[in-house]
Amino acid sequence: AAESKADKSDKAEEADMYDVSPIAEAYRAGDPSALSEFDREIYEKAAAVLDEIITDGMDDYEKELAVHDYIIYNVTYDEGSLSAIPNPAEHCDDPYGALINGKAICKGYTTTFRMFMGMLSIPCGTVHSSDATGEEHAWNTVKLDGSWYYVDCTWDDPIPDSAARPVIHTYFNVSREEIETDHVLPDGCPDTESAANSYYTRSAVKIADLGEIYGAAKDALAQGRRDFVLLFDESTGITLNGVDAIDDIYEPESKALEKKLNGLAAKMKKDGLANNCFLDVRRVQTAEGIGLYVEMHLFTD
Repeated sequence: AAESKADKSDKAEEADMYDVSPIAEAYRAGDPSALSEFDREIYEKAAAVLDEIITDGMDDYEKELAVHDYIIYNVTYDEGSLSAIPNPAEHCDDPYGALINGKAICKGYTTTFRMFMGMLSIPCGTVHSSDATGEEHAWNTVKLDGSWYYVDCTWDDPIPDSAARPVIHTYFNVSREEIETDHVLPDGCPDTESAANSYYTRSAVKIADLGEIYGAAKDALAQGRRDFVLLFDESTGITLNGVDAIDDIYEPESKALEKKLNGLAAKMKKDGLANNCFLDVRRVQTAEGIGLYVEMHLFTD
């Protein structure tokens, strides 16, 4: 069979990244006996993680989301690699650093995510290129129900890290067009042909009244997320036209919507959810139409 563009591109990147295929293959076969001692330690930790976060009845999207959120919660970006005189942590560019030591740079996040996807038999690739400023960077592609999406765990894990911080999904299952806003894609990267398994579609909440926005925010926080997507029923009187770039901020044209969004901070403070809160919002494409992506910045001190 002919190779796809994604297959060809991925092979070109594999030489630059830690090879996680033996670990993934051993897990699928149920036999880690041929692994090196180093890979065996990664395997045992990764297998324990999957036992913890994957449950019966999950579809591939839900498994992928569980892996993404585990990585964000449990791995810290290695700030030593950012200092004037770099002092990177050992194995920060591979899954050992991420899962055993708890510290990684982009290659560590990327290879760890790919390893988990391989263990779960979810098609996944890597992109090793640069961000829009020219800095070296790496991230993932993932294929669900025939369509490729883009995932950047590194950029979803802000610096500095903090314990029990709700997760954001700014770069989880976004389209090629969105990732190209601030990532440089080399030739051969796949197009995104569907929004069905984007985070925007799968997390969207349809509301019939603007008073339901606060409930959507509380539900997101209860699930360990600090972002959510709203779809507005005609009864709300809200119509969204066009979408915003991934790094843009939308200023609502509706004064009623603006008032409800601004009121979130006061309600969260009253309910003891945060001492302060501000929101970034932008219009996004979902499979059901244009939605409003809401990211909550929470301050508890």
